[in-house]
Formats: sequence, C-alpha cells, structure tokens
Amino acid sequence: MFFKTKSNPILMDIYVPSIFFDIYIPIATGNQLKVYLLGYKSAQVSILSDEEDTNNRIIANMVGITEAEVVDCWKFWEEMGAIKIHKNNDEKNIQIEFLDIKDDFVNRHNTNSGSNTEKNDQGEETSEHKIDSSQFVNMYDEIEVISGRLLTPNEKLSILDAIDSYSFETNLVVAAFEKAKSDSGKIKSVNYVIGILKSWYDNNIKTLEELEIFSCMSSELKYKYNQIFKSLGFFRSPTQAEEKIMNRWIETYDMDMEIILFACSKSANISNPNLKYFDSIISDWHENGLTTMEKVLESERIFEESKKSNKKISQAKEKKSQNVSNQNGKKNKFHNYDQGISDKYTDDELNALIKKLNNQK
Repeated sequence: MFFKTKSNPILMDIYVPSIFFDIYIPIATGNQLKVYLLGYKSAQVSILSDEEDTNNRIIANMVGITEAEVVDCWKFWEEMGAIKIHKNNDEKNIQIEFLDIKDDFVNRHNTNSGSNTEKNDQGEETSEHKIDSSQFVNMYDEIEVISGRLLTPNEKLSILDAIDSYSFETNLVVAAFEKAKSDSGKIKSVNYVIGILKSWYDNNIKTLEELEIFSCMSSELKYKYNQIFKSLGFFRSPTQAEEKIMNRWIETYDMDMEIILFACSKSANISNPNLKYFDSIISDWHENGLTTMEKVLESERIFEESKKSNKKISQAKEKKSQNVSNQNGKKNKFHNYDQGISDKYTDDELNALIKKLNNQK
C-alpha cells in the first residue's frame, strides 16, 4: 500500500497545461477564466484532499456574478471543448467534467489519419477542422497590428465563432481584416469584417487561393463597369441594382463588351440615359440570338432600311393625300371673278341712284 501525507489545499500546486494559455486566454473573458480556474482547482484539490467540493453558488459569490452567469460560462467552455457538462434533473445542479485538453490537442493535431471527421461518445460525427494554437496566436497578433489596437475577449470569440461556422483558415481571416482596412482606411468593427467573411463564404471562398481567383474576377468586373459607365457619361460608382443589370449582360447573357458598348453608344440621342433603357435593347438582342457584333450590325442595317422604306411610303401617302385635297379645293376664273356693283342692285335701283347723283351736281 502506498500513500502520501495530505497537504494543506491552500498550499497545493495546481497544474494547468501551457496549451490552455495559448488557445483559451486570447478568447475567454475574465469571468469565464475565473470560473474555469476555480472549478479546475476544486476538481484537482478534491482528488488529493477531503476538502468540500466547490459548487456554482460558491463560485458565483467568489467571482461576483449570478449562478446563471456561472452556468453560461460553463456552456462556453463546453463549446470550446475544455469541459463536458453532465446534467441532473435540476438544471442548476450540474456536474462538470474537465477534459484533458493537452491529450485532446495531441490527438487532433498530431495524427495524420487523413479523415475529416471523428466520432464522439454518442457515435456522432464531428468536424476535425481545428486550428493549431500557434496559428491562433499569430492570427490575433496580426489582426491587432492591422487594427492598431488590442482585440476584446468578445471580439476574439466572435472571430472564433466565424472560423468555426465557415471553416475558414486563419490567414483568410487576416485577409478579411486587411480588406476592411483597405476599403475604409480603418477597421470599423469586427462585425463588419465578419460580414466580409460571410460574403466570401456565400461565394464558396474557403482559401487564399480561391480568394485570389475571386478578386481577379471582381477586378475584371469592376473594370467593365467603369467602361460601361464611362461610355454613358456616368462619373460615379454603380449601385447594387445597376451592378445586377450589368452582371446580367456580362455573365448571364455572356455578351461581348463590344456589343454592350455599342448599345451604350446610343445614349448620344437620349437626354437622360439610364441602364433600364439599354437593358431593354441588350435583352432584345439576346432573345433574338444576336450574340456577335456582325449579327447586331446586320440587324441594325435591316432596321434602318426598313425605317427608310417606311418613311418613303409614308411620304408618298402624304403627298397623294395633299394632291387630292388641292384638286377638291381648286377654283376657275368664274369663281375668282369678284361681283360688280351691278350685281348688287336692280335696274330701278341703279336708275334712282344715278338720278340722285345728277341732282347733287
């Protein structure tokens, strides 16, 4: 039989793996760290002494928070994979199992099984997409250099959640912060950067290589936007609705830029050009299979010839109508002769008028 003299619990040493400081210190809040370390100490001491176990009520009093907040802290640590919560009938009365984070780290990072999933105790598959602690530390360091300030624990946790939700590499997260600073000159907020990450995720971007390809495509699109707007005399950035219209021409219709710019050249005859007008032109060409410049020019030539022909027909009809009108309204010499005074009076009236004039003499 082997045994050791029990020491005073207050004077005992508590072993904490150094990996804890690399992985969890950067992302946990002060209260979360206090709750974990107090619970961890209680678990270690209870093994080596007869000291009464510390419970959530005691921890809450020591830290200065509520028992509900203590439970929230435990939920955080369970999400981080540092503990496992065992619930009893009463939700407040829970048991905390501290997992071997060092052993777990070694199993996850130093094995080359080639499998992307592993099974937990319930036989459920869980993702093995994890990040090395040094990558975490380097990522946070780079982000703080870019931001020009220290990250808060909540911000670090938000970044960690984004990495876990979108399965991103740490260097891609750093790239998102670089883009955010490039766009506005400063980091507006971590949530703004997470918005960038979400947009990349929506575009199936998971690596720096995929981001580079996407950026090249975006740059090419922006160049085409500028060409179109310049041809229309617009000296501003396009709105999202306008980008959607131009994307339809470029990507959905797969129209050549020469055709698009040819359509935009018609803006010279419009006082207030807008994209909807040109969208109707380009959409009509697409629906009629005019996918090359030759087909468009041929269609334009036929249209102009038809326009001229219709104009000639219209002019001929107008001339014919005018001739008929002139024929109906034409006068002869008899019609043009002005009636004399003799036509206005009878013979007796004329004789009386002559006599009156003679008497006046």
